[in-house]
Amino acid sequence: KDCCLLLLLFVCLFRARRMAKEAKEAPVQPALEKPRVDVKKFVKIGRPGYRVTKQRDPDTGQHSLFFQIDYPEIADGITPRHRFMSAYEQRVEPPDRQWQYLLFAAEPYETISFKAITF
Repeated sequence: KDCCLLLLLFVCLFRARRMAKEAKEAPVQPALEKPRVDVKKFVKIGRPGYRVTKQRDPDTGQHSLFFQIDYPEIADGITPRHRFMSAYEQRVEPPDRQWQYLLFAAEPYETISFKAITF
């Protein structure tokens, strides 16, 4: 039993040395280059109109916010986008984990954000 264990240990050590030697002698492969994405350039025409309404469900008593964003001059084929952002991602204010941000964007308007408390 001890002989088999010793032989197995020797084989593993020999393989590890051989793999290390092959890795050191192998030519270095160049890293794959990431494809570049062109940034769209467009003139921003200002902030969109918006309305925020506080709501409460009469059955459950749950509170909610209803955001209505008005984009009258939105570019053709563009759909408005939204995104939730944590306080640690934004760079305007010092991070506070009690808050999160909701961002809305659509060309050619500026991106607008709303600060909401985290539950």
